[in-house]
Amino acid sequence: MARHSILFPGSLLLTLAAAPALAGGPSLFGGDAPALRGALSGEPGIGGIYAGDEAALVDMIETGVVVTAPPGEPPPPGGPDPFTPLGVRFGGFTLFPSLDIGAAIIWSNPPPSTGAALPVTPRIRATGAFGALSAELAASATFDLLAAPPDRHLDAADARLDLTFTPGQWIAALGVHASFEPLRADDPELPPGFDELPGALTIGANAAVTVPLGPVAVTGAIAVDRTTYGDVAVGGVPVDQSERNFTTVAGTLRVAGNGGALFTPYAEGTVGRRFYDVPVGTGGFLQDSTFTEVRAGVIYDSAPVLTSDLSVGYRWENPDDPALAALAGVTFRGTSVWSPRETIRVAFDGSVTLQPATPGGGGLAIHQFTLRGEKDVADTVTVALIGDYRADHAAAGVVASGATVGAEIAWQPSRWVIVTAGYAHRWSWNADPLVANTQSDEIRVTATLQR
Repeated sequence: MARHSILFPGSLLLTLAAAPALAGGPSLFGGDAPALRGALSGEPGIGGIYAGDEAALVDMIETGVVVTAPPGEPPPPGGPDPFTPLGVRFGGFTLFPSLDIGAAIIWSNPPPSTGAALPVTPRIRATGAFGALSAELAASATFDLLAAPPDRHLDAADARLDLTFTPGQWIAALGVHASFEPLRADDPELPPGFDELPGALTIGANAAVTVPLGPVAVTGAIAVDRTTYGDVAVGGVPVDQSERNFTTVAGTLRVAGNGGALFTPYAEGTVGRRFYDVPVGTGGFLQDSTFTEVRAGVIYDSAPVLTSDLSVGYRWENPDDPALAALAGVTFRGTSVWSPRETIRVAFDGSVTLQPATPGGGGLAIHQFTLRGEKDVADTVTVALIGDYRADHAAAGVVASGATVGAEIAWQPSRWVIVTAGYAHRWSWNADPLVANTQSDEIRVTATLQR
């Protein structure tokens, strides 16, 4: 595992982190855990057309160059890596199926309680290259076989298709995606006493074109995302949530350095609009809003030792209703992977984002940071330490925060099987005196079967 970190592609901890909280509350592991895991593993792919407003565009155009890994590339010197899945050839595609089967025990306090989970996650990834066109398809779903109301058996599901066309020096990228996740129990817009957590479905499409112009590369991109909320039942009586459904349209213009320089500066601007199906909500508020953001950053690439992408921006969230407070502030996005030795990797993922005000709650600045360090202690064994922190800032100060520390170990006896085990302890704090501050401990074991 010296060349390929295989840490926990299906652990319960990372499965839970893969779906960001729609309600703005802290997740088990904050930050972008899938992106962090992908950075550590070096997993090939088109990488970066995802749901989530205009932020999806940034991943797709980080360097002005979309990186692909066509199937059939020559093996490394000395033969194929013994720990990398080989996949299954199917026409012009290579399929990479996998199945995660896990078990977890969770202790929480207060009130003292013990719970268990049996998560099962099937996933499939397919890559293909056809001349100047490359494609990647990925889909996964996570089920908890022990879930009982108000929790759902389906924890999360997502699918995406990314296409990249490179005619000469131009790059055109197109993506479609869909994702589903349950809402959080502390969602302020859910009625009290609900029978089962409803879910939110997001579908969308993104497109981008990158054109080199001398020393720079200019990218224009657009994203359209639609989110719909399922009805919630209280005592068996359905409560309509359709007034929460909305569509987001965002456009981004980005200028980045063009070439293989160690430092690649970039600047970008985004303008978007959020349209609700019901323009006037139950409380009489106008729900539509406009957002604008400017951002500047730099990419540092001295792989395999250090790669970083750090940027700072300023964002404005302007609701149409003058009774809802406008929100503006500094934003941040950063990822970094440092490997001082072939067997050691340290990854950082952090962000500061703004969540606009709604009739159900005021605007928030959400701070999320994750740090992960891992070491290959043998060819088949890797250990890791993980920490994360999240804080939700409102005008009056921090309204909620949470932190997690954990340790994991992975054993991969062959390219087909990965066995992982881990422990995590979490603290959760809320400024609302009616909401209890809690702590929880989790022990989990996951077996991954892959081809």
